[in-house]
Amino acid sequence: MKISAENWFKFAVRISIGFLIIGAMFKIMHWPAANVIVIGSLLSIGLFSAARFIAIKTKVALDYIRLMLAESFVINAIFGFLHWPYKVIPWTLLFISFILWIWFDGFAFSQNKTPKEKIPDVILIIGGILVVFGVIFKIMHWPYAGIMLLIGFVGVTTSYFLGAFRDK
Repeated sequence: MKISAENWFKFAVRISIGFLIIGAMFKIMHWPAANVIVIGSLLSIGLFSAARFIAIKTKVALDYIRLMLAESFVINAIFGFLHWPYKVIPWTLLFISFILWIWFDGFAFSQNKTPKEKIPDVILIIGGILVVFGVIFKIMHWPYAGIMLLIGFVGVTTSYFLGAFRDK
């Protein structure tokens, strides 16, 4: 079975997002190598997103919007992570691309899926909720923040990895 270049790059983007989540967990928990993982995964997302866009044979407006969303996210995250000035420009691009994406694509990713295909989406939602609560607990110095963050990040990362292999 031959995998198209577009699908290969889509797979690579999803794996890079998984590593970005792992890097974020390392950063929050103050573990070593967090900066390398985060910057490396951001650069990978940017490069693989651009390569995927180039590999698409017939492009529609939504493909341009998704590319703008991915690249503006990467630029905004790098500016914020490295504390570079003029963050308002990449943030504005990210905001505009996000609004365009919601307008054109919305949350159509979970439509027309069987219950088995929705499992990564459910894991993503539960993991995201645990991450949000874990961050709140961490900020407030309440107990169990670390375990909530760990379980939440593992859930979100697992969701991305399952989604990457499902679409392959």
